[in-house]
Amino acid sequence: MPVSPPDGGPLGGGARLSVLGVNPFPPISMPEAYVWVLNGPDVWSSEARFIDSVDYVDVVVDGGPLWGPGITVDMVLGIRSDRGRLHLVLCRNVLIVRTE
Repeated sequence: MPVSPPDGGPLGGGARLSVLGVNPFPPISMPEAYVWVLNGPDVWSSEARFIDSVDYVDVVVDGGPLWGPGITVDMVLGIRSDRGRLHLVLCRNVLIVRTE
């Protein structure tokens, strides 16, 4: 979910990945993750970092453009597997919320 400070500061965000019916989360063997945020014709892309947990893994980005809060964007998460395949997840109409 993208987040922005109340004054529209640098965009950041993340996505939480879990595997339905699998607990604990499988070991992370994915070497790369990317996020693309589409705001109309404008696109911000960034490499992401993983934060491991027992039941899930978070994919986190920061340092983005001065968008929001209160707008909706489309977000694409790309994860490159250890075999080199790029897997994409699209989330449409994601509301950018403000951080406190």
